Amino acid sequence: MMGPELSERYSGLTASQQTDFKALLGDTSDNIPGVPKVGEKTAIALLNDYKSLEGIYEHLDDVSRPSVKQSLEEFKDRPFSNRDLMTIDRESPVELDLEKAKFGEFDRSSVVELMTELEFFTVIPRIPETGSSASVEGDGTAIQRPGEGTDYTVIQTKEQLEYMLNMLHEAGGFAFDTETTSLDAAQAGL
Repeated sequence: MMGPELSERYSGLTASQQTDFKALLGDTSDNIPGVPKVGEKTAIALLNDYKSLEGIYEHLDDVSRPSVKQSLEEFKDRPFSNRDLMTIDRESPVELDLEKAKFGEFDRSSVVELMTELEFFTVIPRIPETGSSASVEGDGTAIQRPGEGTDYTVIQTKEQLEYMLNMLHEAGGFAFDTETTSLDAAQAGL
């Protein structure tokens, strides 16, 4: 992260040109491909000469390196869509209720499930334990989960299974536990 002065001193580009610079290069960490044949030096030279993506494409016939010119022609839409992807929309309406955003009791398993669904795998290990066996309903009331003293039954016969299925059918909800070889769900065997 650098401010406008340092950015301009480092690359000769103004702060407003940085987005076009990144749009030409792409960003491998975000899986955004750049324009082939356009590296840092080429992107800086193009933006110093033509000031913006629009300027580069208005003067495409003036680009001296044939391979760069051909790549810019072939991948014309890429830097513009990259710029849209990389630009933070500061005008987007955000509604935030700070009372609801307070950190407190939460259902860790629900958060882990959501992070897994969104493929935010690196976030999961940083989700703290709640420190209690309680979870919180949407209205803020705590739900006590079973802890010590819970009665477990091993189902060994067809009759026991049928009895359990009838009980579960009548219950409002249930949970079950499996024994695994690891706490890492991706690596564990049953």
